[in-house]
Amino acid sequence: MFCKNCGNQIGDSDAFCSKCGAANNAQTLSNQQNEQKQENPVWGILAIVFGALGGSTLGLVFSIVGLCIYKTPENKQKAWIGLGLTIAWMVIATVLLIIWFPAIVEWINQHIPAEV
Repeated sequence: MFCKNCGNQIGDSDAFCSKCGAANNAQTLSNQQNEQKQENPVWGILAIVFGALGGSTLGLVFSIVGLCIYKTPENKQKAWIGLGLTIAWMVIATVLLIIWFPAIVEWINQHIPAEV
């Protein structure tokens, strides 16, 4: 194989040309593909599970970690889904709290005597 920058002969396993220092794109791409194949989808899966269970803080944390460390689109998609589920549950919980808060306060006032 030959360097695309200077034409010097380089080995297939060489990451850089020994003459000009240019990167061997074939080796670099091969390394990137191997790294992406070895990427563990656990953060994205945990983000989806905890996001679906009710928008817990763990769902938010796993989603953000997954988005920061993942390189493959499949794993990034899992992290985005987990983040979406987590945010959806947080919005639902906030709306329900706003709706039910007056009823909860009224029930407390009726059933728990105020101490003077």
